[in-house]
Amino acid sequence: TILEVLALNGYLGGNANSSPTHLTCEMEQLLFHCATGLRHVVLFRWDSYQPSLRACIRDFVLAVGLGLTCNASDSVRLPRTVSMACLSCASSFWKRGWTEDGDSDSRVTNEQQSYLESLIGNVQPDLQRFVSNQDETQQLFAFVNTLLARPFEQQPSIDLQSRQYTGSMTASFLSLLIGEFSGGNSSARYNLPIEFHRLCHHLFESGSDDLSVSVNCNKSGLDSTLHASMAALLSLVGYV
Repeated sequence: TILEVLALNGYLGGNANSSPTHLTCEMEQLLFHCATGLRHVVLFRWDSYQPSLRACIRDFVLAVGLGLTCNASDSVRLPRTVSMACLSCASSFWKRGWTEDGDSDSRVTNEQQSYLESLIGNVQPDLQRFVSNQDETQQLFAFVNTLLARPFEQQPSIDLQSRQYTGSMTASFLSLLIGEFSGGNSSARYNLPIEFHRLCHHLFESGSDDLSVSVNCNKSGLDSTLHASMAALLSLVGYV
């Protein structure tokens, strides 16, 4: 449903020859509930999906929330309620997979996975993917750093308003990501015990799942977030 509504209204594909159209209130509500429902289903049945499919969905909703899936003008953008719901969905998926290092078993067949992933790949061929055989967290924050710096760079191919919008939504995503790791009141939503949230909090803060170890930069999202924020501030100072 999310793919269908977004595609029909020009919010997918990034085709320069087509422009997005305003969504009706009914469509906006439908997309909002679809995004929140998607988060609930994927989190609750996490182990039922192959890692590559989970990552594909995660990367897709992040791109939608950041406004990277179409050539929208400043006057026609995805409603903020829908964008924030997608970013919240992506931040939850990032947290859920933060403690995982390798592929896990799955009850989904390869045919089903290939079909679902191909649907997203067909409608959004230039989707930014975070490769699972490398450090996904480092890829994520490198990507975030790039988006936060865009508003202060000279890029004639991308208009300033679009770069500013993407930068502001990226900052919103970082805020949601920090909030997701800092909160421990969503155990029921994740279908996991409170210990999972404590481990995620410690990993995000110190970078290690060993409480006796203080820092491991590969998983230290807090340090990476601080670095991204300070780099954006530095770019702002240089721009001014």
